[in-house]
Amino acid sequence: MKRNTETLMAIRALTKYYSRIAKQIGDQFGLNPMETNIISFLENNPGLDTASDIIELRGFSKAAVSEGIDALAQKGMLVRNEDEADKRLVHLQLTAASRPVGKALRDSRRRFSDRCFAGFSEAERRQYLELTDRILDNLLERA
Repeated sequence: MKRNTETLMAIRALTKYYSRIAKQIGDQFGLNPMETNIISFLENNPGLDTASDIIELRGFSKAAVSEGIDALAQKGMLVRNEDEADKRLVHLQLTAASRPVGKALRDSRRRFSDRCFAGFSEAERRQYLELTDRILDNLLERA
């Protein structure tokens, strides 16, 4: 039982730490957390570039994602492109104006990863990632 609690506490600590970093970046660039999350998602997931992708994979509400997309479009950080084959589908594309935010997010992810894996050898780091992938596969397979 104690191990389960420790695992949940570790997950929560990771989430809170990363959220705090993302908020700092958002504050730096005048973005709310949803806007920062949208930029981060689009930066990290090439080929997954629709509002539905963000909603499905991140678990955000449709309304919040829609508002975030509208705000980013108004700020010139994102454009919407209608799909050629399916006019109902709208692809989201980050613009040059979002690049400083993307760079700050990448840098923060690197620092976050460096902090998480401080004192780990490269082999231990790879092993952790492999084991985490297996755990996720198990959870997704049985969900």
